Amino acid sequence: MDWAAKTTWEVEDHAYEPKRKVHNRGSTNYPHLIGSFYSTKNLRPVEYESLNERMFYYFLEVDIGVIRYYVQPIRVRMKTDDDEWYHVPDVLVFRQGYCPLLYQIKESEQDNLEPKTVLCNTECEAIAIAYGWNYNVVFPKSLPSPLPRNVNLMAGYLRTRKYYSDWQDQVINRLRNIGPCTVDQLSSSFIDSVDPLHIKPLVFHLMAKGNFLVDVTQTINSNSVININPEMKSVFSIIESREGYI
Repeated sequence: MDWAAKTTWEVEDHAYEPKRKVHNRGSTNYPHLIGSFYSTKNLRPVEYESLNERMFYYFLEVDIGVIRYYVQPIRVRMKTDDDEWYHVPDVLVFRQGYCPLLYQIKESEQDNLEPKTVLCNTECEAIAIAYGWNYNVVFPKSLPSPLPRNVNLMAGYLRTRKYYSDWQDQVINRLRNIGPCTVDQLSSSFIDSVDPLHIKPLVFHLMAKGNFLVDVTQTINSNSVININPEMKSVFSIIESREGYI
């Protein structure tokens, strides 16, 4: 589905605004794991209840295929013989080329086997099917090293600095002309015009935005080899599945 062609998200912004406040009542071992960050995809703050959630939201931020996402988007009615409540799934994702993707974020496969969780998954999947969505449970902590570190690093470079617009085209064209090289080599190639330390954050920014390709299975640093990403493909395709992410 061509979500990139949408000109407004006003309907979705209203329909999928957070259905409950973020809290950490279930976090007995880490009582203060709660926070927020500014989303460059949604142009507003995104709240999280755990580092596990933050990791997945950072992943959505750096995946150039994700156009929009909403945390705590809907309420799903749950009922057993002696209890009734509403469950709120973690995030609804609009990813280019896919139907909407509803996700539940879990710490581990073991957590996903608890009876209450099994019921929530069953009902959430039914709701997703009714809406024409897909439903999936993800385990960000299961990502192999150094992917979590790389996701955190790239997410930190998504914000645009004022001077980037003055140099962005030059940096992209320079890499296109000289071909694959390291972050340091590309930055140092501007030494006659500007301090390379002025250029290096922009190189990481262009990497995070998808303009440059890099091997995310290796630790990303100043010695990482980068190249032009002509088709703007997601560098995280190695951990994507047909439904979205594994």
